[in-house]
Amino acid sequence: MVNVLQMKIVITGGPCSGKTTVIKHLEKEGYKVLHEVPREVILEYKKLGKDHSKNVHDFQYDVLKRTIERNKMIKEGELTFLDIDIPEGVAYFKIRGMKPPEWLISAIKEHAKYHKVILLEQAPFFEKDGVRVENEETSKKISKIIEKTYRELGYEIYKVPFMELRERVKVIKKICGLNS
Repeated sequence: MVNVLQMKIVITGGPCSGKTTVIKHLEKEGYKVLHEVPREVILEYKKLGKDHSKNVHDFQYDVLKRTIERNKMIKEGELTFLDIDIPEGVAYFKIRGMKPPEWLISAIKEHAKYHKVILLEQAPFFEKDGVRVENEETSKKISKIIEKTYRELGYEIYKVPFMELRERVKVIKKICGLNS
C-alpha cells in the first residue's frame, strides 16, 4: 500500500458531477487541495472578451501551462487532492471531434502521475453556472471520455456515485486509505 503522505489523488468527472464541492469539503477538513484551472482560465477569458469555446487549442494550451505551474505547488511526500488534471483536456478535443494535439499527449505522458483517480458520477440534476457551457448529454459524454482516457493511461478508476456530500467524501477517504 502507498504511504498516504505520498499520494497525489485526482478527483475527476464530467461537468456537474460535484468535483469542486467535494474538493472544497476536503479542503475544509484540512487536506491539501489544488483547485481546478480551467474555470479560472474561462473567467479570465471572459474578462478579456474572449470565447474559450471558439479556439480549443489556445484554451487547452493555456490550461495545460497553468496546470503544470499549479502542480509545482505539490511538495514531495505531500498528500494532495487535485480538482481535475491534464488528461481532462483530451475529452474536450474528442467531444468536438478533434484529435488531441501531440503537445497535450506529451504533457500527459510526462506529468500525469497519480496514486488514485476518483471519478465522480453525474449528479441527478444539471445546472449551468455561467462558466459551464455544456448541456447534460454532452457532460455525460465528457465523463465517459475522461474515464476512457485515464484507463488508456493505465489507471484504475474508482467510481463514486452521487450521494450526500459527507457520505461521498467518506467513500473517497476510504478509497484513499484515510481514516474518516
